[in-house]
Amino acid sequence: MVSAARSVRTRPSGPAPPGGRRRVYLAGVAGSVIAAYTAFVLVNTRLVGHDTRVLFLPELYLQDALDIVAASVLVLIAILVLDRLLERDQALQSAAAAVEAQRRFLADTSHELRNPLTSLSMNLSLLQREDLHPDLRREAIHEAAAGAARMQRLVHDLLLLARGDTAEMLHLEVVDLDRLMAEVVHEAAAQTGGRGPSVIAGPMEPAAVIADSDRIRQVLWNVLENARRFTLAAETITLALRCHAGSAVMTCSDTGAGIAPEHVPHVFERFYQADPARSGGGAGLGLAIVKHLVEAHGGRVDLASILGTGTTVTISLPLATSDA
Repeated sequence: MVSAARSVRTRPSGPAPPGGRRRVYLAGVAGSVIAAYTAFVLVNTRLVGHDTRVLFLPELYLQDALDIVAASVLVLIAILVLDRLLERDQALQSAAAAVEAQRRFLADTSHELRNPLTSLSMNLSLLQREDLHPDLRREAIHEAAAGAARMQRLVHDLLLLARGDTAEMLHLEVVDLDRLMAEVVHEAAAQTGGRGPSVIAGPMEPAAVIADSDRIRQVLWNVLENARRFTLAAETITLALRCHAGSAVMTCSDTGAGIAPEHVPHVFERFYQADPARSGGGAGLGLAIVKHLVEAHGGRVDLASILGTGTTVTISLPLATSDA
């Protein structure tokens, strides 16, 4: 593989911010008021030769003009105050949403850590007994080690998701994505040993991307592990790759149980589990990490599922340019 000279960046796109639209609205209102006042003045204008004079012969016209100016100023002040209040209200709503998300995140983290900590504490207490049977001792040691390993994985995943500079931490290079996916399929097939669903390679078009190969491998494994939890041993998981509109498009399709429509919009949220009974002891962070890493590469990930038919996860990454 050849080291990349630069990373691939994508420019964010989207609608103009609400504040910008409000300021355009304010400018329009101000222009309308000025235009109305100018029209009023022109109505009371008389041309004398080449001299243009504004005549307010009746004093009532002068008072009307002053009233219009005063009303215009008051309207503009009111609109500016309303604009500030709306901005403050949006800021308060954003802050409240951030606090609620933080509270939920801490509650979910505490819940996920409680079970392995309880198991570890119980097994360590059991190991303190001098009369403990050797078989029970070995089982307690095994369970304690498994609990500690689960906590280690959970903490590692949480630290990864909490990083705000993941994109800067990537070791970018030109990656032959078709070769990497073929390796993952081979490793997954060897790992199952005929005990789980079959992992096969679908059509694989040659595609090179600027990416961190280890992180993309992690993305593929997380997607595969998620598919395995919802796919029976007699069914199939297929990894495929194609190129479309300047992107390398990876798909992981299974013929498993599928996901109910009400769960699909939430599958990439932290700790979310569509079916906890099939989580296999997972914390519900696998797909959240997939989304986090894919977006750090300037890509996107989507999931489509039909209950009782299967699920397809689609990951798109920008293709490497010829000068990479």
